[in-house]
Amino acid sequence: MQKRNTVKPHVEHLLSRVMKPARYVGGELNVIRKDPEKQNISVCLAFPDIYDIGQSYMGFYILYHILNHRDGTLCERTFAPWNDMEELMRAERIPLWSLESFLPVSCFDVVGFTLQYELHYTTILNMLDLAGIPLRAVDRGEADPIVLGGGTNCANPEPVAVYFDGFLLGDGEEAFPEMLDVIERSKIEGRSRHDTLLELAGIGGVYVPALYRPIYGPGGTFAGMERLTDRAAFPVRARFVERLKPEYYPDRPLVPLCEVVHDRLAVEIMRGCSRGCRFCGAGMIYRPKRVRPVEDIVRQVVNGIRTTGWEDVSLVSLSTSDYHGLDTVVRRIGEELGDKAVSISLSSLRADNFSLAMAEAVAGGRKSGLTFAVEAGSQRLRDVINKNLTEDQLLETVKTALSGGWGGFKLYFMIGLPTETDGDVIGIANLLNRIGRMLKQYKGRQINVTVSPFVPKPHTPFQWEGMEPHAVLNGKIGLIRANLRSRSVHLKMPDLSVSMLENILGRGGREINRVIENAWKHGSRLDGWSEHFKDDVWRAALEKAGISLESGGGRLEAGAPLPWSHLDYGVDEAFLRSEREKAFRGEHTGDCSEACQACGPYVPFCAAVKRNQDSDSAAGLDSHTSAETKARFGRKPRAVSVPTIATPPFKSRVRIKFGKDGLARYTSQLDLIRIFDRTLRRSGIPVAYSQGFHPHPKISFGPPLPLGMKSRAEYADFSLGALHHDIASALSTGWPEGFFLVDIASIPEKTISLSELIVWAEYEVKCAVDNRIERAIGVLIGQTSIPFERTTKRGPKSVDIRPGIDSIRIAGDRSGFTMILSLDTDNSVKPAEVLTLIFGDDQSADVTRTEQYADLDGERIPPLELLRHHKEKYEVEK
Repeated sequence: MQKRNTVKPHVEHLLSRVMKPARYVGGELNVIRKDPEKQNISVCLAFPDIYDIGQSYMGFYILYHILNHRDGTLCERTFAPWNDMEELMRAERIPLWSLESFLPVSCFDVVGFTLQYELHYTTILNMLDLAGIPLRAVDRGEADPIVLGGGTNCANPEPVAVYFDGFLLGDGEEAFPEMLDVIERSKIEGRSRHDTLLELAGIGGVYVPALYRPIYGPGGTFAGMERLTDRAAFPVRARFVERLKPEYYPDRPLVPLCEVVHDRLAVEIMRGCSRGCRFCGAGMIYRPKRVRPVEDIVRQVVNGIRTTGWEDVSLVSLSTSDYHGLDTVVRRIGEELGDKAVSISLSSLRADNFSLAMAEAVAGGRKSGLTFAVEAGSQRLRDVINKNLTEDQLLETVKTALSGGWGGFKLYFMIGLPTETDGDVIGIANLLNRIGRMLKQYKGRQINVTVSPFVPKPHTPFQWEGMEPHAVLNGKIGLIRANLRSRSVHLKMPDLSVSMLENILGRGGREINRVIENAWKHGSRLDGWSEHFKDDVWRAALEKAGISLESGGGRLEAGAPLPWSHLDYGVDEAFLRSEREKAFRGEHTGDCSEACQACGPYVPFCAAVKRNQDSDSAAGLDSHTSAETKARFGRKPRAVSVPTIATPPFKSRVRIKFGKDGLARYTSQLDLIRIFDRTLRRSGIPVAYSQGFHPHPKISFGPPLPLGMKSRAEYADFSLGALHHDIASALSTGWPEGFFLVDIASIPEKTISLSELIVWAEYEVKCAVDNRIERAIGVLIGQTSIPFERTTKRGPKSVDIRPGIDSIRIAGDRSGFTMILSLDTDNSVKPAEVLTLIFGDDQSADVTRTEQYADLDGERIPPLELLRHHKEKYEVEK
C-alpha cells in the first residue's frame, strides 16, 4: 500500500456541512477493522452509488465477509458521495476514502467495483477521479491500484472496458480470492503490472480487456473481437459456484447506523432461475439454479437476527416462491425466533404459485401489499416471452388475496415487447379494469402499476431485438391511459429517456466509452437519481457520437458478431436463437429444473448441481408434508404459520441515561430510534410490544440531540415484557461503537413522559476563550431581547431567543464555557443559534450535552435524580 495517511481529521471537518453525514463515517455494528500495516494485500470494495443504496446490496457484504476472513487481507468499503460532499471534497482536495480506516482509496492494492446498473458508469469515473486514480487502465502505473469489476453488468462490460484492468464474470465467492492470491504473490515477488494481469487472465472467469482488441469493418460496424496473446482465453467463460456454502454468508452482517434503502437482514435462498423468461438477463446469466438447504437458511436467519437486532428478514432470489422448501423455512424461522417480533418478506413472488397461507405466515397478521410481475396484457404475448402465467391464474390469485384481507397490489408490466400489437397494449388496460372491479367488490384499496419499456439485454433470446422509439412507446402509454376505466389503478411510468440510455449503454461496444466520458466531463454522475439525471448532457454526448437517444437503437443482425460474443455465460448462442424463433411462433419452453433444455456447455455442471440439491432438499424439507394435498395451479398449496408477536403487558419500566461520542454523534434522532431498538433486541432484553396488527416496541426518548454534538446525558424509557436481571451488562455488549451507558433505574409503569418532563439542557463548549469570545458572551447575557431569524417550512420567522438562554458560564481556566438553554416548546433555543451569535459562521467548537433537567418548583433536577428523590411528583396521577 502507498500513502497510508488517514484523512479522518479532514473528513470530520466537513461532516457538519453536509446532509446525512452518517453516510461517510462507517462505524456500523459488526464492522471489521484490521491494522493495515499488518496485512499482505488490501482491497477496497467500491459501490458506484451513495451509501444508502450500496450498503443494501447483498453481494457487496458477502464479498466483504469472505475477503476479510482471508488471511493477511484488508478489505474495506467506499461509496459515491452525494453532490454536497463531492463539492467540499474537491474544494478541500480531500481524496475518496475507505469507511473503516479513512485511508485514501488510491493506496489500496485492489479497487473492486460492483457493476449493477448501466447508469452507474459515469459515477465509476467520478469515483476514480475523486480517488486520484487514472481513469484509463492504460495510463496507470505500477503504484496504482488494480481496478476490477464484477456483477450483473459484466454481461457486457465493453462500454467501460478501457477503465478496468480486469473483470470477473459470474460468481465471485471462489474466484475473487484466487485473483488475490495472484496479486499478492506478484506484489511479494515484485512482478510488473503487465505480468500480473497476464497471470490473472489464466484464472477461470477473469477477463482482462487489454488482452483483446475489437475489430471494426466498413462504416465502423463491429466485426468481432480478437485476442492479442494465447494466454487470454477465447471465449472467456463465466465462473459459477456449484454450492452456496454456508461459509459464504456472514453470521454478523453489517448493520448501518443510518437508514438505507433495504434496512433489513437479506438472506439469499437460491441463485439463478429455471423459468427461462426470454427478456430476463439475470435468468440467463445466473444459470443454473442453485438452491440452499433449509438448515443453512434457517441458521443464517437466526444468527443474523441475534447478532444484528434487525426486526425484518427478506428471503431473496430471482423467483422466491419457486423455492420448494419455502413453507418449511418460514415455519422454522417462526419457531426459532418466536419471541423476537420478526417479520418476513419475500421478494419475487409469482402469481401462478402464490399461496394465501404463505402470505399470511410471512405477514404475521399484517395485510401489507403484494407484488406480482405480470409483464404482458395478453396470453399470446406472455407465451412469446415465456411467462408461464394465465389470466385466470392471476385473477384467481387476486380474488383469493382480496378475500383474505389484502387490499392493495403492485403489478409490473412491460410495453414494447417483441411482436407486441396495440391489442396487447390495450389488454393491459382491460386486465387492470377487471382487477379494479374485483377490488371494488371486495372493498380493496388500490392497484399500483408500473409500466416499463422493454430494454433488450445481452445473453438473452431477445438480445438482437430493437427497442421501440420514444414516440411509439409514448403512443402505447397513451393507449393504456385511454382504455383504463378503473379509478383504483395508479399508473407509474418511468422516464423513457433513461430507458433508452440503458439500452444504448447496455448493448454498446468499446466505442461507447467516449460517450460516457464526455457525459461525465459535463457533469453527469449519480444518473440513477432523477434529480441528478442530466438529459441534455447525455443527448449532447450521444449526438457528438452520431447516436440519437430517441431512436431506441435498431435491431442487431442475428448471427453477426456482438460486442459481448467473446464472453460465455454458459448459454449457447444457438440456444438463444432457437428460443427467439420459438418466441415468434408463440411456443412455450418448460422449466429447466423439470427437464433439461440443453442450453449450453454447462449442462454437465447443471446436472451435478441438481444431484447435490436433490439430496440437500430431501434432508431439509418437512417430513409431514401431505402428499394428498390438492394441487392449486399445478402446485401444492403452502400452509404454515408464524406466531404473531404482541408481548403481554408487564408492569416493569426502565429509564436509562446514555451517551454518544466519536463519529456516532453524526447519527440523527430517527437513526437513534432504530439503533436503540436494535440494541435492545440484540442484547436479549425482553422489550414489551404494543398490541394490534403493527406491534412496535414500547420505547420513548427525551428531546433530540442536535446532529454532530456529543452527549453524556441522553434519556430513554422502555417497558419490559418479562423480568431481566442485568440490563446494564446486556446493554454493554449490545451498544454499537460510540454509544455508552451512563446510568439506569427502574421507574413506575405510568410516569410523565421524558419529552414532557425535560425542559432544560446543559451544554459544555470546549474552546480557547479569548477576549473577543468573552465580550460576545457578555453582550448576549446583558441583552433583554435577542431577535433571531429562523428558517421554517413556511419561510423565515423572527423569534426572540433571549428568554430561552438561562445562563452562560465561562470555565475558570478559560478552556470553554457551559450554557443552559430551554427545551420548552414556547422558549426553545437551539445551541447552534447561540453559537452563531458567539462565533459567527465558524462553529467548529467541541460541544457536548452534559445534562438535561426537569423543573420542579423552580429547581432544575436531572430525570433520574427526580425519580429517586421526588417519586410522588413524578408519577402520573391515577
